[in-house]
Formats: sequence, C-alpha cells, structure tokens
Amino acid sequence: MEIKLTKLTLVNFKGIGNFEFKPDGKNATIQADNRKGKTTVADSFRYLLFGKNTKGQADFAIQPQDK
Repeated sequence: MEIKLTKLTLVNFKGIGNFEFKPDGKNATIQADNRKGKTTVADSFRYLLFGKNTKGQADFAIQPQDK
C-alpha cells in the first residue's frame, strides 16, 4: 500500500495556530530552526495515521498549549 500526502492543514494543534503543508504527493522536507514546530507537524501526521505522536504516546495534548 502506498500513501501520498497531498495536503496537511493544522488548526490549533498543539503549538501551531494555523499551518498548511502541500507536498502534492511528492517527496518533501520540512526544515526550520529549533522550536519552530517540525516535531508538531510530524506528531500531527502520525496522529492521523496511528492515533499516537512521534514518541508513541496516545495520550498527548493535541489542544493548543498557548493562550
């Protein structure tokens, strides 16, 4: 089975207020400085597929962590 990501939209997921990623089914890389949300994006993708974050936890906070 092959899964291709065309678009990932995050709204109020962990520390991200609004983010849209459009790899259009192609290979893609997300690069940024530390503490800019790369792991949060990875957590969202793993949560959609497996119901767990990148650490394998199913009981992590998906609600915004900031006010």
